[in-house]
Amino acid sequence: LLNNTFEFITEEDLLYYILFCLQQMNLSKERTQVIISGNIRKDDKNYKIAYDYIQEISFCNRDKKLIFSNELSSIEKHSNLTLFSQILCV
Repeated sequence: LLNNTFEFITEEDLLYYILFCLQQMNLSKERTQVIISGNIRKDDKNYKIAYDYIQEISFCNRDKKLIFSNELSSIEKHSNLTLFSQILCV
């Protein structure tokens, strides 16, 4: 398992970081499951370019142990994952 954080400007930057990590770990982009989180949606160009190159890509979900108010439950489950998961580190 590899967990990493990337700040990027263009969708090509995002793709480069993901593919570079896969290459360095000698992992196949066709067979490696990539799970993403953050401020990204299926309909934005960042996700689309990554999906074009990595077919096994999906969004992560919040831990089921956590319960959120209705307002927070309306936020996409892969958004702000680090913030929502901090309580689990205590």
